[in-house]
Amino acid sequence: MARRDPVGVQTPAGDLVAHEHWCSSGFANTDLDQQLTAHGIHRLIIIGLVANTCVEATARFAAELGYDVAVVSDATAALSEEEMHAALDVNLPNCVNALVTTSEIVEAISSLSASSANSLIHDVR
Repeated sequence: MARRDPVGVQTPAGDLVAHEHWCSSGFANTDLDQQLTAHGIHRLIIIGLVANTCVEATARFAAELGYDVAVVSDATAALSEEEMHAALDVNLPNCVNALVTTSEIVEAISSLSASSANSLIHDVR
């Protein structure tokens, strides 16, 4: 059965939901690392807003925790071109395993069998 969070977003049963998120990183002050570890997940695909704050902080924190991280460059946004440049061209290349496009990540996921899903990051590099 699906569940609703406090702002009304419906989450399908079985999806992971990190609690107590505040500030920029999806990891700081949450149980996300514990949930991912408990489910054997060690490769992450990160998309979202805002590229030079939340996306960058979450990607860096994940990398520091030892996750393989891919950021989907055209599935992120910032408030200005300068902020996007800082995130995608200056900062993120120093901490993520791969910067990919939506087309590249969809192609990589589509071509995977269930048994090879773990090699996703290495396939798109």
